[in-house]
Amino acid sequence: MATILQRLTRALSPTVIRETAKTAGLELELASLGIRVAGPVVVLALADKAALRDGPETVFQMLPSAGSPMRGELAFVARAGVPRAVLAPVLGARASAVGDRLDRALGFCASSLLPIATAVVLGLTARIVEEQGLDAGGLAELLALEATELRTATGAVARLACESFEPPAPSRVTPVMEGRSTVDELTRFRNSRTRADALTAVREALETISHMSPWEAPRFRRLVADVASCVATASRANGEPRGR
Repeated sequence: MATILQRLTRALSPTVIRETAKTAGLELELASLGIRVAGPVVVLALADKAALRDGPETVFQMLPSAGSPMRGELAFVARAGVPRAVLAPVLGARASAVGDRLDRALGFCASSLLPIATAVVLGLTARIVEEQGLDAGGLAELLALEATELRTATGAVARLACESFEPPAPSRVTPVMEGRSTVDELTRFRNSRTRADALTAVREALETISHMSPWEAPRFRRLVADVASCVATASRANGEPRGR
């Protein structure tokens, strides 16, 4: 029996992608990538909600009833559009943060696809529940299994979805990328590590950015060069020896 995400993949026909792209105002390739990542994000959110006390019944009640447009022809759902209000029961207060992380990870406004992805995933889930005769507990088990598979998968789509929904622990590189570190803070960071440690940290950050957001790699390289120049200037002003 096909899982929710397997059905999602099958449902994303050229027609559905085309209608999704029109509704979201995105190019076809971006819409296709965005919806394939947004779908798993919704599954993770539903699984987390279903794991809470009274969660299984709460998620069960979210599913569209028989005859709902969300259980019908998916190209129509994509074409008609879905209000962002549909995100509130699924993502709650996390909707904005998850959308922002999704946009940063993919490099375009992928968050505009979250409402459509939510409607489609709920519709596909409702079909499975009906076909398999699942109750609220069975639905929670189904979602838990899919979430586990996502979190242990090695594919790029699963990784992007998990990192958008569950961001990695903040690193010392993040404030630099966001322009929140002062020269003094950067100097202390440099002085607290050996030269080899610092170079390794920068190299790992560059490799991550090149993999996850290759279009941002040149900007990060320029940032590293600017930071190195500022720290070197500050070090010389403090009379520190060069080439530590």
